[in-house]
Amino acid sequence: MTVTRPRLRMETSREDASVTPLELFFDLVFVFGLTQVTALMADDLTVSGLIRGLLVLGLLWWSWTGYAWLANAVRADEGAARIALLAAMAAMFVLALSIPEAFNDQPGGLHGPMVVGMCYFAFRALHLVLFWIIAGDDEGLRRQLVRFTPSVIGGTALLLVASQLEGSAQTVLWAVALLVDCGGTLLAGASGWRLRSAGHFAERHGLIVIVALGESIVAVGVGVAGLAISWPIVVAAVVGLALAAGMWWMYFDITSLVAERALADELEGERPRLARDAYSFLHLPLITGVVARVGDEETARVRWRHRAPRSRRSAHGGRSLCALRRRIALSGFARCIQAARYSYPEHPAPCSCGRGACAAPAWSSAAGPGCARGSYRRGRGACRL
Repeated sequence: MTVTRPRLRMETSREDASVTPLELFFDLVFVFGLTQVTALMADDLTVSGLIRGLLVLGLLWWSWTGYAWLANAVRADEGAARIALLAAMAAMFVLALSIPEAFNDQPGGLHGPMVVGMCYFAFRALHLVLFWIIAGDDEGLRRQLVRFTPSVIGGTALLLVASQLEGSAQTVLWAVALLVDCGGTLLAGASGWRLRSAGHFAERHGLIVIVALGESIVAVGVGVAGLAISWPIVVAAVVGLALAAGMWWMYFDITSLVAERALADELEGERPRLARDAYSFLHLPLITGVVARVGDEETARVRWRHRAPRSRRSAHGGRSLCALRRRIALSGFARCIQAARYSYPEHPAPCSCGRGACAAPAWSSAAGPGCARGSYRRGRGACRL
């Protein structure tokens, strides 16, 4: 199906769609934004600095996830959608460049906090316009956009007001702006949204988790740049890589596969709600935990350079907090999937192992280790019994 308007052409995504190279190109800007956030937190080693860094991360995430939904509705690399996505990348890139001045404007040049607010407004406005064009004659999607718009306008307006303030008042208004934007999305419901490809949506979020994990590896390398190689550096590098590998294992070994299958098996009307809760909302604390770990590495590097005596305790506390965030996120993610499992009648999942239909869906733990993992890894119900 092709969505057309005068001089506009956009191709609707199919159920078997996969992530396009343009979407990966788009994600590179998000990578730069993550780098800027970790640098922002490392430059201000206080509770206030941590809170501000997390607020900027929330802003980046909420910007990115909206376009993940958009690219699931239409092919990102076809027709007018391609031009629009490149324009959105420009707005996101300027926003990322302005992150060091998101709260404190530097002398000379443009007003940093205002630039951040205006870029966010342009980014979200373009997102709304594109979705309105995509909706076409879909009255359900148009009604959803009408319910969704007030939270976008309210959040961006508060962000622009916050750009004119300083100190704690500015930080509080930033938090309120994000609360309005995210809370409004939750209150508007999800019945009108359209999720055409569960596989594409799950793959897109899996790739952004990989991006965040890559940032943690880069942080280890940057932290020892300019130092002579030694056994402490070797041990630290191996431990850092092992931590990143552990995070990868927790997410990709089974959880992401189960989630994708559950999302694909969900009833069409319920699929957007599950995607919103399990991916758009619950992946934020997951990404936050990874990025905060990177920030902890940056902080440890700064403290090491200055030989601060409390660096070990600080780093240990940071890692514990990051682990807690990831645990909460993965637990909530699993609960969403479990709730989806019981939200519709289960049907036996066909198995290619020659034993007919399994007694439980292939992604269910009740199907046994062979079906729960093997069928999933093969992707289409193939058992490894």
